[in-house]
Amino acid sequence: MARRVRLHADFESDLVAQIEWLAAHRDVTWIDRLQSGIDEAIELLEVTPAAGRAIDRDGDTVMRKLILRQIPFVIWHSYEEGARRGDLWPLRLFHARQDHPLPKMARRRRHYSTLQLR
Repeated sequence: MARRVRLHADFESDLVAQIEWLAAHRDVTWIDRLQSGIDEAIELLEVTPAAGRAIDRDGDTVMRKLILRQIPFVIWHSYEEGARRGDLWPLRLFHARQDHPLPKMARRRRHYSTLQLR
């Protein structure tokens, strides 16, 4: 059974910032590649939430780091393991070489977006 994916507001802000940077500094095809990479990652995470390397845990809630296949970007996401099987939350989006602080697990559900990527 697929999990519902709900975008955290920080992920949405990161996405907008990355698109703006790519529009100013790279060819428009980079934006298309980023969008395709995110779509592919979300399809994977819906059915395989444990994809990526675990980077933090708070009880049954796990945060993982997933590197996109076709473009050097990283998605941090969280979900609940076990019987509770809640929604999956993409939390942050970074370029692989970008400095980024570890997000706080407690913020994982406070703000979410209704932005639809597909």
